[in-house]
Amino acid sequence: MELLDVLRAETVVLGQNLVSADQVLGRISELAAGSEALSGTPADQILAALKARESLGSTSLGGGVAVPHCRLEHAGGFVVGILTTRREVRFDSPDGRDVQTFAFVIGPRHDPSTHLELLSQLSRFFRKPANRKALQNASNPQDAVDIVRSFSGSAVAILPDIGTNLRMIHVFARSRDAFNDVMDVLASHEQHSAMIVDTVRSESYLASIPAFAGFVEAGGDDRFGKMVVTVVHEKVANQLLRRLEFSCGNTHAGSLLVTVTEIQHAMGTISPSQS
Repeated sequence: MELLDVLRAETVVLGQNLVSADQVLGRISELAAGSEALSGTPADQILAALKARESLGSTSLGGGVAVPHCRLEHAGGFVVGILTTRREVRFDSPDGRDVQTFAFVIGPRHDPSTHLELLSQLSRFFRKPANRKALQNASNPQDAVDIVRSFSGSAVAILPDIGTNLRMIHVFARSRDAFNDVMDVLASHEQHSAMIVDTVRSESYLASIPAFAGFVEAGGDDRFGKMVVTVVHEKVANQLLRRLEFSCGNTHAGSLLVTVTEIQHAMGTISPSQS
């Protein structure tokens, strides 16, 4: 699913006179409650879900941007919108900078994969300072949508610069329940891009590799196999691994395998002294 499939001018408001995180989340809840996908869902229920997500850790990306999000049991689809404020709002940002641009994603609990994909697209969009500045200067809601459309037309996944503090994480799931729980963890964590690969037809190959042989032979649903790949900072990797262990370790011990690799090793880079 693409951002433009769900982003509407009706869920974009600019230059709002809001001064606190609670006011921002409240206004977002009102906007979302008026959408067709969340028809019949009270704004206070949406607000409670947004606050519950923030309690797990700030959804601020840094650079003056935050992406509040949540998933609801009875949502009929996804709602994506944008809100900007007249002045900066304190939002517990990782870089200590207050926030003026908020994008939000609200969707059904049963579709964590799409939820994560939409968050990843927003994360890629906001990595470019020019995009952040353009949205803050948008003159009307349709202008904001057109700015995102311009990006989407030429979007290319942006990988972080290769460095010693980056880790590539592979999560192999051999059951649908295990995969869904992994996606729940990723969708509730700090924003980053992820790639999902079907591995059902690769099991004969994986079984020939010592590191995977025991896992592949340990059982699971023979008709299901997924691999999730993401690249994150070392500090985020440690947090992500702890959350995966807490959320999935006991329930899916035989259906999940996680590997972590330093990014320069995974990509085979050569240091200047070796070149």
